[in-house]
Amino acid sequence: MARTILKVILGLYALYALIKFCDFFYLSYTRRRAGLAIAYAKEGRAIKRFDAAMLVLVIIILALAIMSGVDHLSFGAGLFAGMTLIQVYFHRFIDVLPPDKQPEPPVSALKLMSYSVQAHPAKGWREMLIITILLLWFLSGLLGMDWGAIEAAIRDK
Repeated sequence: MARTILKVILGLYALYALIKFCDFFYLSYTRRRAGLAIAYAKEGRAIKRFDAAMLVLVIIILALAIMSGVDHLSFGAGLFAGMTLIQVYFHRFIDVLPPDKQPEPPVSALKLMSYSVQAHPAKGWREMLIITILLLWFLSGLLGMDWGAIEAAIRDK
């Protein structure tokens, strides 16, 4: 039962991640920036609530993974790959934002980072491409595609 619930939650979460990534393609910069202004209003209350909810979701996912008998090696590989991808992604936004793209004060580190990502989303294309490929691979496996032959061919080389 835990495995089935975990599959549903992870499938929905993967779809959400892909849809959020597509924001860069179908929402204009002006619209994305307006969304940031709303998110950071009232001392970032919306972000704090979202983060609290996401932490609860992570705890649920981890509990379900443990109950499902997660393999420690696979878990560790995914954990370290994900942490590294996010770190390298953030490092892509090292350049100083021009004044016309800077957020309104007060400016926290997170707020500045968010505005930088929205101003220049293409800077993180490598990491987002890898994440997108991994999400699509995960979803295809979740939906029953048999990647066994491809995986065996890769392993045998």
